[in-house]
Amino acid sequence: MSRVTQRLEKKVEDLRNGKIESRFAYLFLDATFVPARWARAVESVSALVAYGVDEDGKRRRWPSK
Repeated sequence: MSRVTQRLEKKVEDLRNGKIESRFAYLFLDATFVPARWARAVESVSALVAYGVDEDGKRRRWPSK
């Protein structure tokens, strides 16, 4: 489990510190709340989602691979 957590932490850090270099005609942002277990208690946490549609009408995720 710790290897999975380390990989996820790296991806989250890359997203937080990365730059968006593409131009987007539209940017969609959404959030939903999901139950998660933290320190033996179940709490509601948010899951954030963002994606853009470029000027050619193609949906792009960020960061791109």
